[in-house]
This record gives sequence, structure tokens and C-alpha cells, in this order.
Amino acid sequence: MSDINEVHLTGVILKEPNLRRTRSENMMCSFQIGVKRKEPSRSRDFLDIVVWEPLASEAGNAYHAGDRVRIRGRLQKTNYVGSDGRKRVTTQIVAEQMEGLPQELFGEQNDAMESAA
Repeated sequence: MSDINEVHLTGVILKEPNLRRTRSENMMCSFQIGVKRKEPSRSRDFLDIVVWEPLASEAGNAYHAGDRVRIRGRLQKTNYVGSDGRKRVTTQIVAEQMEGLPQELFGEQNDAMESAA
């Protein structure tokens, strides 16, 4: 069996997506989602999502804080040097497919969002 980097997540968008162009003029959208763990402790993970064009415009315009979404993508680890000269590492999910989910499917409040506030 070969290795594969594929992530499937369902969660709540915590803050308004940030749609912008990079220095090289590529469109990107970034936001964070709250995802419940399977554990009974009701813990949450808050995950950074990045979406690149052509999906970036849709993500930035169609989805808002509090929306439930399903995301398929890949895990990406990036090393960089910060403005202070220190080495940094960030881990993000790069979304390749994304869809909104109706609130009625869940029958609960957006408690993931309340936990992040």
C-alpha cells in the first residue's frame, strides 16, 4: 500500500474567511474551523485551513463564520523564518474540495464556535 496524504474534516468556521492575493498575485483564502474530537470529553481542535484559486474565491465569498463545512484536502507543514529572524513551523490543511452543510443536519448549536471565543 502506498502512502497518501488526505484529510477529511467536518467543522464550523470560527471567524470570517480572509480572502486576499499573495505577492505573486495568486488568490488565497484562509480561515480556522473548530472540529469535535470523538472523545467524550467534548474537546475541540482548531485547525487552520488554506484554500488556493480557483476555489479560494468561492470559499471567501460563499462561507461565513458559523457555517458548517466539509473539507477534503491535504496536510501541509511549512518552515519559514519570521520577521524576528527566528525559524518557525506551521501546519495547515490545504483544502482541495469544500462544501457547506445545512445546520438542520446537526440539531445542535455552534458550540465549537462558542468554545473558541
